[in-house]
Amino acid sequence: MSIEFTVSTERKSEHLLSIVMKFTAPSDNPILELPSWTPGSYLIREYSRHIQDFSVSCNKMSVPWKKITKNNWQIFAKEGDEVNVSYNVYCFEMTVRTNYLDNYIGLINGTATFFYPCRSNPKTPIKNTPIKVKINSLDFEIFTSMKSKDEYFEVDNFDELYDSPIGFAIRDYLDQKEYEIDGIPCTLAIIGKRGNHDINQLADDLQKIQHASIEMFGELPYDRYLWMLYLVDKGGGGLEHKFSNVSITSRWSFSDRKNYLNVLRLESHEHFHVYNVKRIRPQQLDSFDYEKEVYTTALWIAEGLTNYYEKKILLYAGLMTLEEYLDQVSMAINKYFDTPGRFVRSLAESSFDAWIKLYRPDENSINSNVSYYLKGGLVGLLLDIEILKKTNGIQKLDDFFRHLYKKYKENPSYCYDPDQFDKEIESFTGVSVSEFFKKYVYGVDELPFTKYLEEIGFSFIKEMVPAENLVGIKFKNNSNIIESIRSDSPASETGLCPNDEIIAVQGYKYEPERIKKIIEAYPEHFNLQITYFHDKIEMKTTIKNVKFVPKYRIEITPELNPTQEILRQRFLSKSK
Repeated sequence: MSIEFTVSTERKSEHLLSIVMKFTAPSDNPILELPSWTPGSYLIREYSRHIQDFSVSCNKMSVPWKKITKNNWQIFAKEGDEVNVSYNVYCFEMTVRTNYLDNYIGLINGTATFFYPCRSNPKTPIKNTPIKVKINSLDFEIFTSMKSKDEYFEVDNFDELYDSPIGFAIRDYLDQKEYEIDGIPCTLAIIGKRGNHDINQLADDLQKIQHASIEMFGELPYDRYLWMLYLVDKGGGGLEHKFSNVSITSRWSFSDRKNYLNVLRLESHEHFHVYNVKRIRPQQLDSFDYEKEVYTTALWIAEGLTNYYEKKILLYAGLMTLEEYLDQVSMAINKYFDTPGRFVRSLAESSFDAWIKLYRPDENSINSNVSYYLKGGLVGLLLDIEILKKTNGIQKLDDFFRHLYKKYKENPSYCYDPDQFDKEIESFTGVSVSEFFKKYVYGVDELPFTKYLEEIGFSFIKEMVPAENLVGIKFKNNSNIIESIRSDSPASETGLCPNDEIIAVQGYKYEPERIKKIIEAYPEHFNLQITYFHDKIEMKTTIKNVKFVPKYRIEITPELNPTQEILRQRFLSKSK
């Protein structure tokens, strides 16, 4: 069975993508199903809400159909009939996991666009079948990692189709550079109205990321690679694919050093996924049920350890100084300590609940959850040091990842068992990490940064700095409206609620700069009077004044003992 899709962008000014799907009915009354989520982004996104103008024909004759669930259409054709299905997809959500189309740029995600057929009675999806995609688009340059043949792009199955986003850009909204690395053709496509980027500089830096990956793993795992970077005024994000990645950043991110490091960190993260997740993967992410959630406790490995390596690869590549690296880790640690939910939900639980927690944040998320990206990255740091320490610097986490990649290379169907990940580490390194996992992966013990960082010759410094606002209250951007209240702060005892609007403190109009002066002027623990609106009703309360808050940083220890010197050198060095 072969399936053919024809994609047209003629109605781009309406943000409509026109699709024609041709296939042979695999049974009587076959069913077409549209995915509800995209691998790498763990939320049911209900893509079917954007399908419209659905129609079916066989031999130019109209065929009846019926929608039987939110994302299932049943077609009343006979087995063996040649079926043509036409439909439009509304595309106006500029994220890496949805569709977007206008007169200048476009992005197609396969899961949000292409149906797969199912036999009926019982319903059986047919996803392992060759697919051809033809794109009719005279106005746009087209980018995809799919291989082309004649006028078609071709893939072997729907998993590959869904892992191959398609980008569009008019020439004036495109900056493109081709290069080779170890004989592998690579394309950098920067899509969107130009900002302040330098494509030659960015391409050079991306190649340094790839070279650092080669030094760690021994090779690049692909025979082609496409970087698709979309430029917007505000926004960001990235999504990994086996032969490409899609990322979004502000078009003004490239001249300021800190902002540019964030761009490189994003690209480093998505590129590391070509190893971790796209090839080294947990059992639950080996094959996908695109209709419903796929649960796993391994997202702290898939995303958290990738979060750890996004910075480490930049350090290895010489794109980030040691001081910048330590600053980035320090920022993550401060964010971790600002999250009371770290004592409520473990890393494993946070991974499992991604579908209802991380991707559906609310005003209580800070108190009830911890990000598996954030904590997972910090646990990766400590795990790396744990292996270094217990092997006297002979092995580190890099070596274990090389081991996992080697297992994949020897057997591409290999997937690790998240419940046995600690045993896998012990089997390879000889280091027992069961107690470590019990405390920091499955438990909610505080992460002991001082102890671990000292092992490799770094000092973990806590200092008290002046509070810049009412402690424990996070305000919505550029407003005096409360977004969230930390459960471990004085603010939690005031009766204040999310969405309350603070209008005065000690009789003075609330303004961030004025609040700093008020905090400074009154004694520690003084009951500051707060005037606020709750449900449009004026109310009053008091909050204890907190003049100083802790801030953490990592510093290089100048004098080391021989063991610290060996371990720090090994920690910072590229792979053997």
